[in-house]
This record gives sequence, structure tokens and C-alpha cells, in this order.
Amino acid sequence: MFTLFHKLWSHLKAEIDIAKLDMKAELYNDTIDVAKIDALLDKMTSIMNVKMKNIAAGYAKLKNDILTKDQKDKLSDLYKK
Repeated sequence: MFTLFHKLWSHLKAEIDIAKLDMKAELYNDTIDVAKIDALLDKMTSIMNVKMKNIAAGYAKLKNDILTKDQKDKLSDLYKK
């Protein structure tokens, strides 16, 4: 399962990096295509949204389905520190 998430995160990071490079290239043009910049920003925020939702879903699965009561208590203690 870890490998699957690692591949997904690597893919999402690569997509963001590509969009950043495309945006940087567009900003260096003599004439900037604002619609293209907007589309790249939309793509980047969409990918970040997927990443954040995956983090929240993974955390929820951990707390709801995986951790024992004792482990949840220990996790709660760690938060307090």
C-alpha cells in the first residue's frame, strides 16, 4: 500500500513541477497568455487539493480503522506536547 501512495504522490509532485516550469516559461515570454497562466494555476491548485484530501483520508483511516484505543491515546498525548 505504501508503494501505491508513494507512486501517487511522486506523480502528483511531478505534475506540479511541470506546471510550475510551464508557468515560469510563459512568464518569460514577451507577451504573456493570461488564460494559459490561469489554466496552469487551476491545474496546480487542483493537484494540491487532491493531495490534501488524500492526507485527510489517510489520517481518518488510520484513526478510524487501524489504531487501537491505546495507540489513539498515545497519539493524543503526542499532540499535546
